[in-house]
Formats: sequence, C-alpha cells, structure tokens
Amino acid sequence: MKIDVWGKDLDIISNYIDQVLVNAPLFAAAKELYQKGLLDVLVKQDAASV
Repeated sequence: MKIDVWGKDLDIISNYIDQVLVNAPLFAAAKELYQKGLLDVLVKQDAASV
C-alpha cells in the first residue's frame, strides 16, 4: 500500500488512542516514520519498500 493512503488511517488510529487514553509507543514510532515518508518524495512508494 502506498504511503499517502495511510495518512487517513493514522489520523483515525491516533484519535482513538487519544480517546481511550492508551500508551502506544510502537504505534507512535511507526507514525513518526510514516509522517516523515509523507513529507518526502517517497509518498507514492510502496510502504513495504520504504
């Protein structure tokens, strides 16, 4: 799946984590990497290859 598709999903998951007040360090680390990818030229690349 391409990185730009994940943006909406990351927002939905982040909002849910905030609502249920759960600590999700693995998700936070992954989200940071995807957000960097969204700002990069890799936005159209397959996430498995990034």
